[in-house]
Amino acid sequence: PGGREGRVAWYYTLCLLFFILGILTKPLIVTFPLILLCYEVYMIRSGKRLAPLAPFFAIALIGAVAAVWAHMGSKSIEAGTLSTGVLFGEVYPTMLPVYWKYVWMVVWPFGLSGLYDTARYGSFLQPQVLASLVAWAVGFVLVFIKGSSRVRFWFLWFWLWFLPVSNLIPIPVYYADRYMYLPAVAFFVLVGELTGKLAGKGGEGMAWRRVLGCAAVAAVVAFYGALASNRLEVWRDDLVFWRDTARKSPGLYKARLNLGYAYEVKGFYAEAEGEYLAAIAIDPTPEAVSNLNMVRVKKKLHGDR
Repeated sequence: PGGREGRVAWYYTLCLLFFILGILTKPLIVTFPLILLCYEVYMIRSGKRLAPLAPFFAIALIGAVAAVWAHMGSKSIEAGTLSTGVLFGEVYPTMLPVYWKYVWMVVWPFGLSGLYDTARYGSFLQPQVLASLVAWAVGFVLVFIKGSSRVRFWFLWFWLWFLPVSNLIPIPVYYADRYMYLPAVAFFVLVGELTGKLAGKGGEGMAWRRVLGCAAVAAVVAFYGALASNRLEVWRDDLVFWRDTARKSPGLYKARLNLGYAYEVKGFYAEAEGEYLAAIAIDPTPEAVSNLNMVRVKKKLHGDR
């Protein structure tokens, strides 16, 4: 509190410093100033302390421009994808249903994968896209008309942390569960608050509600904890990860190419050759062809494990 009110300038300086370090480490935190703004508006409900946020927004703008420039330089963002024809003719219509998949992914995290096949849409008038758009509009209206200040803050927390990977500026991956770590915090906070309210109703004579509330929280923690523990096994090494990804999305070029490379690193050259051939069948890129030729040479020289 002392730092927020300006009584301890050292706290403010440290916050700026760590934000700069954070931007240099992970550009995804460029939306942090928006989180601070929402905190002031909905949690503190004071318009008097907005000026100290200005340096955060300036740093975030510089960080965002630098990140986009770096991605364009490395071709992970292609200049052609920034045209209005591509953005409004494929990317944005495709992403509207994907946003619902993200929500479902948080609520019911089964079948997670490193990469996902994504249905592409070319118009906002397609039934799936239009239904998604209407549902989002209704959701936002309900939250901001009926929701409390805390509900609004955590609702915005979800979307603001999600913003950098929401494909407003196209990235090669339409969606990935690893993008949800920070946004998902809001979901669990809101579930916790709802459980607390339900458990607290009824006065002192309704202690059983609190017992049920605690039991519900324990069950939720155990359920999601078990799923997380099981999923961690998939991230044990690259080979396990890409095997799992290719099994769930066999028609994705990148999944087969990366699985081939993982096999190659481990010395399983015959398996690597098969995956490179599968990748070439999907998309005969120079990279896949080059990898195939290289692994065939290694197979002749060293054999296969």
